Amino acid sequence: IYDERVVMLDHLGEHAGFTGYMQDMTQRSRVRTILKEQETQAAVGRLAAGIVHEIVNPISGVQQYLDAMLKRFDQGETIPPSELRRGASVMRDALQRTSDLIGNLRSFTRSAIRPVENIDPLALIDDLRSLMRHNLHRHGIEFEVVGEAGSAAVKGDAGRLAQVFLNLIANAREAMPDGGRLSVDVRADNSTVQVRFTDTGVGIAKADLERIFEFLYTTKGDQGTGYGLSISRDIVAEHGGRIAVESEPGRGSTFTVILPRSAA
Repeated sequence: IYDERVVMLDHLGEHAGFTGYMQDMTQRSRVRTILKEQETQAAVGRLAAGIVHEIVNPISGVQQYLDAMLKRFDQGETIPPSELRRGASVMRDALQRTSDLIGNLRSFTRSAIRPVENIDPLALIDDLRSLMRHNLHRHGIEFEVVGEAGSAAVKGDAGRLAQVFLNLIANAREAMPDGGRLSVDVRADNSTVQVRFTDTGVGIAKADLERIFEFLYTTKGDQGTGYGLSISRDIVAEHGGRIAVESEPGRGSTFTVILPRSAA
C-alpha cells in the first residue's frame, strides 16, 4: 500500500516518478483469516451450548417421569388411565419440542453449506432463537422477534450471516448481566432488508462507540477478543451491506444489519 506519495519532477518540470513507502499487509491479512476461523468456531460453540440445554431438558423430564411411573408399577400401584393419558400428553409435547429443535438445527446446517442462496432473515433469526432460548432464559433475558416471515429475502451465505447474528445476540446477552430484553426487528424497503437488534443493556460510551468495529479493539478487558464485531462487519460487507450502531450508556444499544434485498 502506497501512502503520502510525493511526485518527483525532472529539470524540465516533467513527471519523473514519485517517492513514498509501501507496507506489506500479508501478515495482517493472515492473522485476520485465522481469527475469522476462530470466531466461527466460537459461534459454533455458543450454538452447541444452547442446543445441549434445549435437548437435554425435555429428554431429562421424560426420563424422570418414566422412572417415577415404573417405580409405582413395581410397587403394585394402580395408576388411573386419566393420569397415564395426561403423562403421555406431557411426554409427547416434550419430545415434539425436541423434534422441532432438531428440525431447526438440520435446516440451519443445511443452509450453512450452501454459500449462495436466497435467505429469509426472519426465519434464520427464528431458528437461532429456538437454539439459544434456554441460554438466554438462564440469563434472565426475554427474546422477542418482530417481522413478517417470507416478506423479504437476501442473497448470501446463511451460515456466515448466522455467525453475525449469533455474535450480536451474544454481545447483547453480555451487555445485560442482570437480565433484560432483546428485541430483533426485521424490516424491508424496496432495496434493503434491515435486521435491528435492540437490547436494554448497559450501553456503550461515546468514545468506545467510535472504535468498536476496529480490529482487536474491545471494551471487555481480558474477557474480550476485539475481533467479533470487526469480523461481523467484514461478513456483512462481503454481502454488500453494512452495520450501524446507536447506543447510550445506561439505556441500551441498537445494532442494525443492513443488507441488499434479493431480487427474488
